[in-house]
Amino acid sequence: MTRFQDLEDKRGIAEALNNLGNLAFVQGDYERARALYTESLALRQKLGYTWGIAVSLHNLGWSALEQGDSIRAAQLFSESLTVFRELGDKYVHIIDLLEGLARVAEVQGHPQRAARLCGVVAVLRNTTDITTIPRYRDTYERLIATLRTQLGEAAFAAAWDAGQAMTLEQAIGEALVGIADGQ
Repeated sequence: MTRFQDLEDKRGIAEALNNLGNLAFVQGDYERARALYTESLALRQKLGYTWGIAVSLHNLGWSALEQGDSIRAAQLFSESLTVFRELGDKYVHIIDLLEGLARVAEVQGHPQRAARLCGVVAVLRNTTDITTIPRYRDTYERLIATLRTQLGEAAFAAAWDAGQAMTLEQAIGEALVGIADGQ
């Protein structure tokens, strides 16, 4: 990062801050990750770097979720999802955001919605060959196990199948249900 600072490369500094945030996140230091992502976001906003803004919002959403603030996580994921859609991202980041919003749904007491979102995420990952980011893989697998337990196998399978039948736009609509009012 020092090199970027010496060059006064604001975009490079923002990227370095984001990457340092990623490191803090995988180390379980979510507060430090949040601080670094916030600093990166501020620089990206100053630069008008839209794609970077969406990434920072996405990362801040995961930090908020890990810190137990599902309402803030939902807002950040929603904001990031909106920006990525405007940029024309059809799958890469949208899939990760749907996965995050599935976890939000489960945490907020909506296991059916969460299972439907997990179903669509599975189909999208299979059809696009986009795998789960390693830092989220264990979380996703725990989410699936939790949903199976909460719903029972039959209800889980029905919700999962319903999710797998959704279009991307239907899935996004499903994911955004209740975001504004914290449901």
